[in-house]
Amino acid sequence: MKNLLFLLLCTISGIAAGPDLPHLREDYDYIIIGAGTAGGYLAHRLSTADSKKSVLLLETGPNTLSSGGINEMENPNLFSLVPGNFVENVAQSRTNYLYTIAPQAELENRVLTYHRGKGLGGTSTINYMAWVKGYKGDYDEWAHIADDAEFSGTEGWERIKQLESFDPTGLPASYSRYAVPDLSNHGNSGTIHNSLPKNPIPGLATFIDGCIEAGIPKSLDINSGKNIGVGIAQMAIFKGARVSSATQCLNSEGDLGAGLRKQSNLHIKVETKVERVIFEGLKAVGVQVVGGRIYRAKREVIISAGFIDSPKLLLLSGIGPKEDLEILNIKVVSDSPNVGKNMLDHSTILLDPIFKQDLQVPTSNSFWQEPDHVLWEKYKWAHSYNSGAGEGMGEMTRFGGSSAIAFIKFTPEEREQWPEWEALTTEERARFLDPDRPDTEIFYFLGYRPPGKVIPMGSEQNSYARLFLLQQNNLSRGSISLKSADPAEQPLIDPRYFSHPYDVRIAVEAVKAAVKIFKTKALSACFVGMEFVGATEDPPFIRDCPEREEKNHEKGKLTGGFYTNGIDLTDDAEIEKWLRKKGLGQGYHGMGTCRMGAAGDPLRVVDSGGRVVGVEGLRVADTSVIPVVMNNHPQVSAYLVADVIADSILRDV
Repeated sequence: MKNLLFLLLCTISGIAAGPDLPHLREDYDYIIIGAGTAGGYLAHRLSTADSKKSVLLLETGPNTLSSGGINEMENPNLFSLVPGNFVENVAQSRTNYLYTIAPQAELENRVLTYHRGKGLGGTSTINYMAWVKGYKGDYDEWAHIADDAEFSGTEGWERIKQLESFDPTGLPASYSRYAVPDLSNHGNSGTIHNSLPKNPIPGLATFIDGCIEAGIPKSLDINSGKNIGVGIAQMAIFKGARVSSATQCLNSEGDLGAGLRKQSNLHIKVETKVERVIFEGLKAVGVQVVGGRIYRAKREVIISAGFIDSPKLLLLSGIGPKEDLEILNIKVVSDSPNVGKNMLDHSTILLDPIFKQDLQVPTSNSFWQEPDHVLWEKYKWAHSYNSGAGEGMGEMTRFGGSSAIAFIKFTPEEREQWPEWEALTTEERARFLDPDRPDTEIFYFLGYRPPGKVIPMGSEQNSYARLFLLQQNNLSRGSISLKSADPAEQPLIDPRYFSHPYDVRIAVEAVKAAVKIFKTKALSACFVGMEFVGATEDPPFIRDCPEREEKNHEKGKLTGGFYTNGIDLTDDAEIEKWLRKKGLGQGYHGMGTCRMGAAGDPLRVVDSGGRVVGVEGLRVADTSVIPVVMNNHPQVSAYLVADVIADSILRDV
């Protein structure tokens, strides 16, 4: 009965579920595989360009926009939009593939979980919402590799401005000296909204002050196109709620998103997994989904399944390295040796600065300790949001809704001291010496209590911040490959973190730089120390007993008032050992596995229009096509890819 009701609700909303509903057509002008960040926006672009052209959007995961059929306070779709609910949101297998990556040889064979969004909106429904455009020079490099100025730091940047709508208002006046965005760098009438925080988290201004004291320049606009500096992050938040490609582009009547309604010529089918692309000769003519049903494309098939599943689907469809496909008895349609190769990613180091207890800082960690208060704040947010008619208010917009970012760069003199620097090629050195290209992003936000974490009886958890140190220009290269010809089996995901020695050096130096920042006068006035528990363990709860707390205070006195637990910062070898054992983690910013390139590029899989080289009628449009490691957060790049490729498709009509 519940399933019947769900199907009925989905049909009424214009979004169908399951592979066997007879009312859906069998053929469409365009078929898009994947309703993620790029796929959802691409579907919007194609369906609004020509109402006479039919578009079918196929998505493996659920309808994340539905508001009907359940009690509001029990609707996971509603609370996936709450900025402060991001930790619980990302833990849901319903909307997260929760992939596991291959044992990492350079990280003591650790196996890590890799988050990827599942359902309408894809990873834009579970990410941290930071809207970070990045460095214009990266876009120029991308344009050079693709031989297409539409991705450049001029034309590409203008496209991003056109697709975004930035709200510079709302930041409290007391923070005005930290953010004065140059509106010439931003759009204000596009589909994808972003904004400055209206309710900044504790310690945000202090973090910026500490970075400035440590010599990092202040950035009044973190999205100016030159990354180096520290400032307030702009967030993909609109009306106090998460912004995703789904909330902004794919709404049907009664849905939860505050963005645009989908067009009537756009047909969306959720909970439908594509097993392979169908070819007639070298031309893609449709797709086969689980259950055997085939949908035909009169014009083109576009794969927008993300940097993991797009190469997986190409391989399952017979496009990839000939020898690898033949071993798995997959019929070779096109020998494309670089499908799944060239995986690029940021890697992440998690650090936990500890607030001085006597400050009684109201962090999200303590917030989640009071279930009744949390429930009240959820009611407040839901009531004020009113399914997008109003604006979500309260503490649920504070925790998860704001952060600060510092992009740091090491000096040429520092690099000359590193043996790993000497081993780099001339081209690599020139790239790293670009004065505007950062080495590491330090992302400041607040600690949180993970779902299911129980605080020991008789103890009081500490208040703490959390730092993500994202290594921006890793030289390590990974891959995506098939384990078998079974479409249901997860592919082999191997980022090969730390496989290049220079990445190790940058990570070691980033840890030391972060601690140096927190030893400044501004930050040491608020923080007593830093815990090094690693990327795969629970956040620290150091105040388990008075004796431990006293030891930390004594340790702080011996180290200038700031202690560190879990690492010896005086020995680079010890820092490296900690990073390999538990400190370094996955970046969740994968790209490059269906690399874009110009004619003659031996590494390319697609051209600048996303066309898969060697076949016809098939494109890839998502972050898998990006050929360089971008110094940004990849949702921005995903929208740009979709926008450029949409125009390429429309020009080819």
